[in-house]
Amino acid sequence: MRGYLIYERADATVNARFIQMLQEEATAQQIDLILIFAEEFEQHSPSIDFVWNRSRNAHIGAHYEQLGIRVFNNSETNAIANHKQLATEFVNTLGIQTVPCYAELSAIASFPVVLKTVDGHGGQEVVLCHKMEELHAAKASFKERMTIIQPFIKSDAQDVRIWMLGNSVLGAVLRSGANSFKSNYTLGGSIKKFELPEELLQAVLSITTALKSDYIGIDFIKGVDGQFYFNEIEDPVGARSYYDLFGHDLASKLMIYIKNHL
Repeated sequence: MRGYLIYERADATVNARFIQMLQEEATAQQIDLILIFAEEFEQHSPSIDFVWNRSRNAHIGAHYEQLGIRVFNNSETNAIANHKQLATEFVNTLGIQTVPCYAELSAIASFPVVLKTVDGHGGQEVVLCHKMEELHAAKASFKERMTIIQPFIKSDAQDVRIWMLGNSVLGAVLRSGANSFKSNYTLGGSIKKFELPEELLQAVLSITTALKSDYIGIDFIKGVDGQFYFNEIEDPVGARSYYDLFGHDLASKLMIYIKNHL
């Protein structure tokens, strides 16, 4: 079998070691996994069996789907995961508690609030605002970018990251922020293994079943009130904290999954 692993050029540099591990595991599964860059995907022949789109460009997945080529993750999953408002609206339709979005500034009931660009990732482009003046300044700083505004959920800077492969839970961690309301591991937060309660297990299974997703991350804020609030879907999802807590078999699991689904 032969397939393309698609990364945006800058992300490929950051993830060079992971890409190498994927290609080594692909070879072990008799798969020729070829790295190409999202910026130039149209220059490559579509004579392949599959595409693994690790970019944030859903149009790439849609392009190959129109050619009848299997895409991991499908273009709908990629589009929803990379638009925070779409992801929140989608999960709302499943009856899962989410962090709500304010439709307009006049709807804000109280401060603080959190402003995010809809397509930011890794905890970047997220601003905590304590008053209207700060909110206006934050919106202005993103100029023409689309943003969403959400109430600040008291959480002791904790959230849960869950890695899903199809409808199977690969692992889950509780992330705690370090001197910040953000809990991202790449921003200095701490992590520990987390056992999913039944309510969260059913929630993530509802999401992956509805999306028909392959490999994604799903994040829930852990409120101080004991409630879990859906926050984001990550595609492509990072795996640094997974490797630190669960070992180095992720690349093998991913390539076996792809082989079994072709």
